[in-house]
Amino acid sequence: MARRFNLKTLLQKTSVNLLLQYLNSRDIPVEFKSHEPGKVKPAVIFKAWAKISDSKRAELEVELRQIYFLATEKGEKALILAAAQQGEDLAPVLTGLKNYYDRAIFACLKRPAYWNDALRLLTVENTPPRYWRKRRNIPKNPALTDAENIGRFQRAIGDYFHQKEGLGENCHVDYFKKKEIDQFIAYPEDYARTGNAWVGNKFKRHPCTPAFEVFFVYSEKEGTLDINFPGNRWVIPDLQEIFAEIILGTNIGPEKKDVKVFDLAPLKQKGFQFVYGPTDGVKSVKVRKLRITNNYDNSSLQFEGANPLKEMYKVFNGAGANAYTLSDYDVTKAQFEVRFDPNLGPANKNKYVFTVTCPNSCTLGYFDGRESIIRKMLTDSGLER
Repeated sequence: MARRFNLKTLLQKTSVNLLLQYLNSRDIPVEFKSHEPGKVKPAVIFKAWAKISDSKRAELEVELRQIYFLATEKGEKALILAAAQQGEDLAPVLTGLKNYYDRAIFACLKRPAYWNDALRLLTVENTPPRYWRKRRNIPKNPALTDAENIGRFQRAIGDYFHQKEGLGENCHVDYFKKKEIDQFIAYPEDYARTGNAWVGNKFKRHPCTPAFEVFFVYSEKEGTLDINFPGNRWVIPDLQEIFAEIILGTNIGPEKKDVKVFDLAPLKQKGFQFVYGPTDGVKSVKVRKLRITNNYDNSSLQFEGANPLKEMYKVFNGAGANAYTLSDYDVTKAQFEVRFDPNLGPANKNKYVFTVTCPNSCTLGYFDGRESIIRKMLTDSGLER
């Protein structure tokens, strides 16, 4: 989980009435003055906390960690998306509550059916963005997501890491659909390690076998597959083929060499303009950072500041300014900032900053409709193929 859990903060930030409802629903009787919202003394709750069994306290601490995890802007979005998948518009209900802590604990209490989906959605959103790798021209087959096929997918991934890296054979896969996107989280068995833990009042070091995460995001409409794996990137092509064979029922073979998903060459053209529609709600787009790489000696130049494109043109303007011309360089990395009109959508997220690295890496997520607008803008502007 992204933030370090702080029970004291959770107790202090949650409104008294919701906190009391939660504690009572979990059979933790606590009495305090309900006319002092936001001023609950954690010591009062800790006193009651000490009276429950170790097993029950451990169970509740896991749930409270999840509440804390979802008590963010992204967590609220995850709850709204999870509810929308089951036919409810939860946004008006949540926005009527005091803060993110209230919204998360309300959902835990009143909308438990959305809870696990929201946690999975937020887990995908919080993955390290630098590990995403995209492959285009995937056959646009519907994903085969019945229980039997998911079981085959689990076994195939477990077998792959067992044979390739000597890991355990076990693997679990969670599947969920977000609008037109099929998302899978695989949990292969990692190497065993020693964990430090308290069991009752005894400190113990005991072996445990953790799992690591591999994320698959498939768009049937676009014919694309994105994989996030925080390990050797040469594993990605094998995972692509396993996914296609089992989930799509087809053989895609190795990806052709030198196939670029992203092409940043248009940024070298003076007068380059981003392309987006008047109804997209985009207020402004700019390049924040730029890296160009020499085709001959592989050296790089980097530009940032108010106008990196202008700085790049300035360096190569005029005869004899450099031993090389701009045509001798490829644009290999760029950071973008997109701002949306706050009057034409959610006011709490108007700025998106992301990085594109050639040939196939982009840190832009898959969390909301505006990210889809940005992806279309990249394609229409000639930056994504």
